[in-house]
Amino acid sequence: MHNTNMGATIPEYIRSLGVRGELAHAYAIEHRSDEVACGTAIAIAQSLYCTDVSKPCGVCGPCMAIARKEHTAVVHIIPDGESLKIEHVRAMQRAIAYRTEDGRMMVAVVHHAETLTLPAANALLKTLEEPEEDVLLLVLVEQWTSLLPTLRSRMQRITPQGGALCAADIVAQYPSVAERDAVLMSAIAPSWAHVQVWVSAEWFAQLR
Repeated sequence: MHNTNMGATIPEYIRSLGVRGELAHAYAIEHRSDEVACGTAIAIAQSLYCTDVSKPCGVCGPCMAIARKEHTAVVHIIPDGESLKIEHVRAMQRAIAYRTEDGRMMVAVVHHAETLTLPAANALLKTLEEPEEDVLLLVLVEQWTSLLPTLRSRMQRITPQGGALCAADIVAQYPSVAERDAVLMSAIAPSWAHVQVWVSAEWFAQLR
């Protein structure tokens, strides 16, 4: 399990694994707040496609497109009711079968994985057992143990927690920032300079 008390933000950690060729095919992002889990997944995807030196900047074209869920290389499956059904997973499988034009990684984000029906979970298991090349699967879940053991055994667990920046310090510096947003910023922001930009950034506001 990785948390951001280990010296790097989660996006930095994932990018460093990619550089070293040690990136796993799938990670479960566990947090009781869907906004924090989703924001972490978006920041990971942004870090892979950001055009700025300090990744993710949150304000370049690719970062903005990813935040709006409009980037063609980042696929989201979201329940349209109380559960994620097999047709959602199959739609994701069809989407990730295609490669990006520039050859970079595709990212598939599974929201509210605790709501997977058994057929959907089995379909997702097939994706995990036969992973596509250059596809990163991010599974968002409120509680790790709500996933089937067969799924857990094929992905690594990430729990967003405070990194180098403290959520309480962010709230003290920026009283308008909600505690939930400060927790997310502390998990994904590489520096105070990023926090200063993100406080008023459109993409971060869309996560709230």
